[in-house]
Amino acid sequence: MINLKRLADQYHKGKLAPVAERAGTDPNYLYQITGGSRSMGEDLARRIEEAYSLTPGSFDLLAEEERAAALSLDTLEIAEAIERLSPAERSGLRALIGSVSHGHLEKAG
Repeated sequence: MINLKRLADQYHKGKLAPVAERAGTDPNYLYQITGGSRSMGEDLARRIEEAYSLTPGSFDLLAEEERAAALSLDTLEIAEAIERLSPAERSGLRALIGSVSHGHLEKAG
């Protein structure tokens, strides 16, 4: 989780162990979260917010902003890929999207 890394950078020169200690959790758990193999639960998010005098829910808001930024990058990449398509390929893509959005796409058997 990027927010957790940002918090560790801001307060502890990137070290997660002091964050874990203040939040009352195992440092390995925080490393798993930042590595993407585990997700942060609401209880831990609230404990970290409390430990650092952050506004309750601020981790949720920051996570949502990060997801929106990632989605924006994905959307930009998709738009760029569509721009590289030939007119015929774009037409086929439009037809496919229309079929999917109207539920007319048949499942391959």
